[in-house]
Amino acid sequence: MIDRNSSYTFYDYFKMNIKIEDLVAFFGYTLTRERLILPQQPMTVDLTDFKQEVQQSYKFINFNNEGSRREFLIAPVLLKLTKYTSQPIRISVEEAIEVNNLLKGTLDYYITSQRNLVIIEAKDVDLVRGMKQLATELIALDLLPTQQEMGVLYGAVSIGEDWRFMCLDRNTKLITEDLKLYRVPEEVELLLAILLGLLSS
Repeated sequence: MIDRNSSYTFYDYFKMNIKIEDLVAFFGYTLTRERLILPQQPMTVDLTDFKQEVQQSYKFINFNNEGSRREFLIAPVLLKLTKYTSQPIRISVEEAIEVNNLLKGTLDYYITSQRNLVIIEAKDVDLVRGMKQLATELIALDLLPTQQEMGVLYGAVSIGEDWRFMCLDRNTKLITEDLKLYRVPEEVELLLAILLGLLSS
């Protein structure tokens, strides 16, 4: 299915008809699915107003494509993240990376702190295919020499109202897909606590 002499972007793997287990195995990794115990930095703020704003947006905005979900559902959560973090973070949008002809493309959101990083892939209602793309992005980051200090890499796929996490253990080459979905706006406090925890762990 994958031709080593061809050129692929991360999005090509999203479209490809291949099981995620076979995809990561092609690059020398293994996949497991289990409930991840993710680090958290507890939230002590009241986000009732924010939740209501998100709910109101469904009345006025047509969320029928990735762009609208990214701009009006995902970006507001990340802006809240910058407001409540206790350390400097930087959010890059459409961050381009290239390892080789098989692993290249752009990361929708690339969030970095002094200690860690989280990548977020925005998708339009297809979490399953989105996890395939996220897995290849994590593999690409693993192979970049600039990430040598980090033992575990984290990422998430979001369709706006649903978020699912994935991590890559760089020592064992094991990729773990979380079994839990985090709902926005219902679980936005928990989601932000996890994002803050990942960036400060």
